[in-house]
Amino acid sequence: MFLSIYLFFKQIKPMNNDQQHTTLKYLTRRAIPSHSHLVEKCKDEVLLPRGMNFVRKTGLMPAFLSKKLLQKYTIQNGNQGY
Repeated sequence: MFLSIYLFFKQIKPMNNDQQHTTLKYLTRRAIPSHSHLVEKCKDEVLLPRGMNFVRKTGLMPAFLSKKLLQKYTIQNGNQGY
């Protein structure tokens, strides 16, 4: 009986806590220069819609999105001036 318990616990391995979950902020700062355009594209696809929803719901403009959101807004309304 003790042998079966010992073998059971022997097969259990500790969790690997060294996983690196990269965020967009991490990638914008540390990505390879040849991949930076892909990071910017992903950032525009993810952050801009979330920022637009945040502005619609709360009426507050986040500082890091204000320039891009205003550019997108003027382009969508037909005003091409920056």
